[in-house]
Amino acid sequence: MSDDKEQATPVFEYVEVSFPTYYTNSVKFSGGLGEIHMLLMERLDDRNITVRARIVTSPHHAKLMAIALAQQIDKYERRFGEIQLSALNSDEPSSEPEPQP
Repeated sequence: MSDDKEQATPVFEYVEVSFPTYYTNSVKFSGGLGEIHMLLMERLDDRNITVRARIVTSPHHAKLMAIALAQQIDKYERRFGEIQLSALNSDEPSSEPEPQP
């Protein structure tokens, strides 16, 4: 019986931490051998773009995030239907103007 208690699932304490939440509808990627950079932006139109966050991470972690994001999109589409992409909705990095500081 003591083995059961030792094998019990650990209990985690969640601590409420205040952090900002941003809406983003545009992203720009860059980076090099050891880092992936993501600029998360809110784009109102071609002239009104606000950088909301800059994320720098390792390629390994970026790939893990891509897998997790793909899993979330799959769950969404199974529940609500396939997300339709069109040329009008596509966010091609080469067509985005650079965000203004």
